Amino acid sequence: MKIIKILLLLLITSLPIAYGYNNPEIGTQQPIRIVCVGNSITEGFGNTSEEAAWPAQANKLLGNRYAISNCAVSGTTMFKNSNAPYWKTERYAKAKSLNPQILIIALGTNDADPWRWNSLKNEFKSDYLDMVKEFRQGGKDPVIYVCLPPPLFGPQKAAQNTVVENELIPLIKEIAEEIGAYIIDYHQPLINANKQFPDNVHPDDAGAVLMAQIAYDHIKKAQIIEPHVSVKKGKVSDETVAIVKEGGRVTFAPKPINGTWTWTGPNGFSSNNRVVTLKNVKNGGIYTAVHTNNIGQRSIINFLVSIKGREASPITPTIQNKNREWIKTNTLSTNPGTTIILSPQTKDENGTWTWAGPNSFFACKRDIHLDTLTPTQAGEYVVTYTDKEGSQSRSSFFVKVEGEVVCPDLIPFININGKWQSTDVMEVKEGQSLSFGPHPFNGEWIWKGPDGFTSDRREASVSNFNSQKAGEYIGTFTNAAGCKAELIITLKLKK
Repeated sequence: MKIIKILLLLLITSLPIAYGYNNPEIGTQQPIRIVCVGNSITEGFGNTSEEAAWPAQANKLLGNRYAISNCAVSGTTMFKNSNAPYWKTERYAKAKSLNPQILIIALGTNDADPWRWNSLKNEFKSDYLDMVKEFRQGGKDPVIYVCLPPPLFGPQKAAQNTVVENELIPLIKEIAEEIGAYIIDYHQPLINANKQFPDNVHPDDAGAVLMAQIAYDHIKKAQIIEPHVSVKKGKVSDETVAIVKEGGRVTFAPKPINGTWTWTGPNGFSSNNRVVTLKNVKNGGIYTAVHTNNIGQRSIINFLVSIKGREASPITPTIQNKNREWIKTNTLSTNPGTTIILSPQTKDENGTWTWAGPNSFFACKRDIHLDTLTPTQAGEYVVTYTDKEGSQSRSSFFVKVEGEVVCPDLIPFININGKWQSTDVMEVKEGQSLSFGPHPFNGEWIWKGPDGFTSDRREASVSNFNSQKAGEYIGTFTNAAGCKAELIITLKLKK
């Protein structure tokens, strides 16, 4: 029954959305900015594409009122003093620069590895609190969700899972209470989901759907604000968007009635009233309301006010084609399997961007990377730019996907003794273990090799190497565009 519910929700959210792109009387709403920090489970290791990872799947369920940025980095820890701290990654800096309105912290699994945990566990709470402080600097106060790590399966991960269950999870719960955060429980609901975690750590695409559903349930349960906008000398175009004549009046009256409210907006605007009226409106902008209930739980929403007849800086459509050439155009025909970048340009760079396109495509950034294109991704991509005064401008990009399928370059990688090497031939000592890690990520890999070796994982492992395991390992790659190609890695017994 749960699987059916998930599939129905995904079907519903895949239906086209009407935005009224060509109607200047209709504004584009400003989504709540959600940022995810985490490790490989969140980044999408084990998923066929970035769109298949649980943050992207959760965004599909939440709809276009939310925009999730996935800033996770594989292999990283909350520990500052580990060999792989998330703190030192470029994505951590990016996560803070995005100024999230909702922050999801999904770190801890790598910290719980016994060899790390036993020496650094006394630093976990202080490091966690320090990260929260950094996101709250400068008067910022995002709504925070902390994630309890998913279970680790199999005997090889038993010791690490024991740390997760007996030490890490109780500590994260303690932290959540201390900082006033919501909890997303990825542990108990997935305790029997070992089939969706084929390598015992990372979810496959089906597992990511389960995690997305859990995140969606928690966020929608907590984010309860019901918007209401009324306009005098103007027109109500959307429940979170008001198009008003210059000098007009706008009233926000969101619900629930009970609880406390805080408002922020352009030019230092603030209020502690639930019902807010803007009189003699000369300029628009984004107004954010935060509701706090009687037990301290917070909900957040953005309202956009635009002055009728005013437009933001015009957009110049620019596209990077499959040959990585930049072209000033809004129309492109390309082959299936290729990657292109849609990059709108404006003179004013201080506003925000939103996108909508085929198959409920939605994004909240300027440059859009369309990877491994398929014919189903062809169509019109509409971008909206919103400046600081709430004025908007729009442009359309038209993408055709036709012709022969183009396969990506297959790049071999071998990990031995903890070091990755880009090679397709390697001498291996008897008794050594190794793993493959070829690129690209966004596709399926099937391996066959000597001594009956088979694997359906991109990072296939060969353990206790010997003469019977020497020879050619053939990896067959397929992707959504219809590409099918082979990569051969040759392992030789080192004498």
